[in-house]
Amino acid sequence: PPPVEVDRRLIEGAIVPTLITFALPLVGTNLLHSIAGSYMAGWVGQIIGPNGLTAVVIVNVLVRMMLISAVMGVASASSILIAQAYGAGRQDQLKTITGTSVAIVLVASIMMSLIGWLGSPLFVDLLSTPEAARDLAITYLRSTAISVLAVFPLVFITIMIRGVGDAKTPFRFTVLWIVLSTLFIPVVLLAPFGLPKLGIAGVAHCITLSAAIALIALLIYLSRTRHVLMLIGSDRRHIIPDWKVMRLLLARGSPMGLEGVL
Repeated sequence: PPPVEVDRRLIEGAIVPTLITFALPLVGTNLLHSIAGSYMAGWVGQIIGPNGLTAVVIVNVLVRMMLISAVMGVASASSILIAQAYGAGRQDQLKTITGTSVAIVLVASIMMSLIGWLGSPLFVDLLSTPEAARDLAITYLRSTAISVLAVFPLVFITIMIRGVGDAKTPFRFTVLWIVLSTLFIPVVLLAPFGLPKLGIAGVAHCITLSAAIALIALLIYLSRTRHVLMLIGSDRRHIIPDWKVMRLLLARGSPMGLEGVL
């Protein structure tokens, strides 16, 4: 295969300006997630009440801090391998790593969703959830488990994209996801214009819908721009995982994932 044409802006020139340019979108992404979390908690607390807020906090601990962190280590390992292959200009290796990573994303998303849905009562009880908030927490956790099917691939792919030195594209589509969520949440809680009130489950459904829209938009963008990580045409054969690469991803990613869980 022809060598990858490497964008050399990240590996040439002054270090500090390059570092700042790459880091600012990452800082912005984390800031937006924090603001969005507080925004959602505010709406839930005001409309559903303190038990709803308790449910949201408990589920965020279970899903966002533990379950997703466990697999985000693999995403970070994938980004490292992608950066190595991209920097060396090895196109076939780059596609193999991308395809194997995507296969892991698909399997892990389904497994995480099933674990979250089926284990909701157990997980909620393990955290000694107050009885008054228990049903709300189970409902929200099950709805959030569905959102993993869209959220996890979106976050995983954005981390992979950063491996080729592109921090702006992930930032743009994260902004799309968060903006849509902030617009949808008041609608499902206030139910204007005679719309049905979906309650705390509706909040998770808003996140699911917003992430799905952002994910589809990101994939369309990557396809139309023929992004170096996009599997197009014959490259799709790489979706069948390379077991050597998979073992390497799991070996490097598991310690990082465990650190996130801890």
